Amino acid sequence: GSNVVVDSDIGTTVLAPNGDGSSLTGISSLPSQTSQTGKFLTTDGSAASWDSIPEGSGTSTLTASGTLPNGAVVTLNANGTVSPVVVTAESVGGLVTWTNNTNGGIGVGWHPTQQRFVITYPNGSASNWAYAVVGRVSGSSLVFGTPVSINSTYIGLSEVAYHAASGKMVAHFGDSNSNGRFTILTVNNMTVTKGGTNTMSGSITYPTITAGGSQGTMLSTHNYNNTMIAAAITVSGNSVSAQGGASYAYSGYNLSTCYDTVNQKFVNCWREGSSNGKAIVLGVSGTTISAGTEVQFIASNISNTKIEYDTISGKVVIVYRDVAQSNMGYVIVGSVVGSAITFGPAKEFSTAAMSGQADQNTLGLTSNPITGTISISWTNNSQQIYITTGYVSGDSFTILGTTTANTGSYSSLNSTFDTVNKKVVVVGRFSSGKGFAYNPVATSLTSTNYIGVSDGSFSNGQAASIKTIGAEVTQSGLVAGSIYYVQNNGSLSTSKSTPLVYAGMALSTTKLLIKG
Repeated sequence: GSNVVVDSDIGTTVLAPNGDGSSLTGISSLPSQTSQTGKFLTTDGSAASWDSIPEGSGTSTLTASGTLPNGAVVTLNANGTVSPVVVTAESVGGLVTWTNNTNGGIGVGWHPTQQRFVITYPNGSASNWAYAVVGRVSGSSLVFGTPVSINSTYIGLSEVAYHAASGKMVAHFGDSNSNGRFTILTVNNMTVTKGGTNTMSGSITYPTITAGGSQGTMLSTHNYNNTMIAAAITVSGNSVSAQGGASYAYSGYNLSTCYDTVNQKFVNCWREGSSNGKAIVLGVSGTTISAGTEVQFIASNISNTKIEYDTISGKVVIVYRDVAQSNMGYVIVGSVVGSAITFGPAKEFSTAAMSGQADQNTLGLTSNPITGTISISWTNNSQQIYITTGYVSGDSFTILGTTTANTGSYSSLNSTFDTVNKKVVVVGRFSSGKGFAYNPVATSLTSTNYIGVSDGSFSNGQAASIKTIGAEVTQSGLVAGSIYYVQNNGSLSTSKSTPLVYAGMALSTTKLLIKG
């Protein structure tokens, strides 16, 4: 018939509209479109008809874990159940002593497989020899094992990091002869055992050691005879070695290093002489070190630089004490692209003038990989400890608040994050070696577990109907056309929060299209 034509491109006959394209001829008639808005065309194999979109579209039935109010934001649990967003109140644990005599330069690192943290420090009761101790979080408090000697030499600053490929910790410190030393530490529950030690001769100060990547790439940086040196750290069994040392900048102080997991690069920051803060991107390939161009992030008389990588935003965060600005604490956000780094504006975070020695281990800086919050531990001139919490927003830092923690005769602070108990562990010299657990305002919401909104009220264990992606749900007080985000307490707002979770778009003042 007139509606059948040959398509020269595919070499076969196809159905085509008649003259003006208003209808198809030569086939069975279609049902009328009148009053069929929002329906779809279907067939039973012999006749066409209109049908409604199934009510279950964008709806899932899942088991409630906890009480689900009608219209509540719902998160998906690892076991397949669903729960409302739960917020845990902020709390600060009391000081717990692990040694009665320690000097500054305290290092701390998290051991993910043993689920313990490890502290390295100079033992003031043993000629400032290098010691290590294992700790864990218990409720709102800390529990420590027995400290052990890991090197019979006087040490100053120390740092410790986890080597993923070997499952060992590696401590790095300078000895009384200014040599750099690397020592393997094996952790088993609450005990730590010293392994092999490697010595790097020379005038070494401000040592850092940072792990990067699942294969255990590890980088050491330090000031060596007034030159900044980076070395690749290799762990084999119970032995450790430093290889491929490369100079990358002139003399610096307060060195601190982190690893950018997205760009697979290390970022090192430092204080240049008596002024200016600088940073550089470092790459490691085997034992070969490559360096980008050093960048000045602040032109001022600063001290106590510390850097941390935020896995949620993919940015680095640097904190420092600005001597030229009445010793106030500042924070700045950096973005790595290739071998280059750029910075946003510096922002004051401390609520009072800071105190501290001029080394890198006088500020605690810890990122929460679950929520994306950053915790900064610092002290004022009255030796009061504070913790300022915030998050990265674009190229700037948003401060959520500052909490008063503990008091003590302070000369050193450091911190790490317990990913199991979701707490910040702060350690330092408070007359003696002490630490405490800090529980920031925590939320069960993550960047990936938001699933939708409860379509009714359900009790624990009930089969709950959940409106999911593409479904419309009833909410109040919306602004039509606006994008809404889930807040960390489970409410909805047009403001972004941390973690950043997109809820959906308001279709009207009472309807939200989930993730639409």
